[in-house]
This record gives sequence, structure tokens and C-alpha cells, in this order.
Amino acid sequence: MNSVTVSHRETRDFSDRVALTMVRILRWGLDVASGYRHEKASELATTDPAAAARKYGMTERKYLIRNIFLESVAGVPGMVAAMLRHLHSMRRMRRDNGWIETLLEESYNERMHLLIFMKMGEPGWFMRLMVLGAQGVFFNAMFIAYLLSPRTAHRFVSMYSV
Repeated sequence: MNSVTVSHRETRDFSDRVALTMVRILRWGLDVASGYRHEKASELATTDPAAAARKYGMTERKYLIRNIFLESVAGVPGMVAAMLRHLHSMRRMRRDNGWIETLLEESYNERMHLLIFMKMGEPGWFMRLMVLGAQGVFFNAMFIAYLLSPRTAHRFVSMYSV
């Protein structure tokens, strides 16, 4: 674990800045919704570990709910990109050299992760409703983003998957 380093490509242009800003906004929203407060917990843990665990501690259930929510939207970008590339390929009447299959496989892989977490966590009706709303909003947002700038949409995906 100590040999793992977090890599981050520096933002180079407007497209990168837009993608990074969107990732940060969505990450903040997820952290607030799931009660994840890593920085505050780390600060308090240096002085009072018991209070940090009580106030900011993530339980197994909280982690499962967080992962279910993340995996429920993680398959959306691949599906949107595959759908739009498929339609583009049909309009131009040209092959896309395997990109559609690759994107669909990624979406399918995220779906498999979701099914595993759902088996472990068994979310209730409220969580299922939240997932439905999140997918509806995120699918449409990715669809519009991909139509406007496929490069920015791909940068967004690469930034949120790190």
C-alpha cells in the first residue's frame, strides 16, 4: 500500500479545467450525501481518535451505500459514448474500429460491480429512488456534454476514475 502513488495529470487547457471542475463538484456532493469527511476526520484523529471515529467514522453500511451510488452512475459515460459513437458510425456508414464494443464492455463491467455491491448492501426503496434520479440527471448531462465536446467528456471520465 505504501508504494501506491496517486497520479494526476495537470490541467492544460479549458477542456481539462471544465472536466476537473465538474469532477470536484460531483465529488463534493457525494461526500456531503454519504457523510464522508476525510480531511476533517484526519485532523481530529491527530488529537482525539475516538472522537474522530464517532463523529466522522464511516461504517461498513455507509461505505456500501456510497459504493452502490458510485457504481450506479459509473456505467453511464460508457453507455452514452457507445450509443453516440454507434449512431455516428451508422450515419457515416463506417466502422469505428472497436471503440463501441470497448465502451460497452466498460459500462457492462461497472454494472457487474453494481450487482456485487447490491448483493452485499441490499439498498432500500429510498436508495433505489436516489439512484434512479442520479442516473436520469447524469445520463442527460453526459449526453449533452458528449455532444458538445467529446474530448471534455472523455477527460471527465478519466479524471473521475483515478
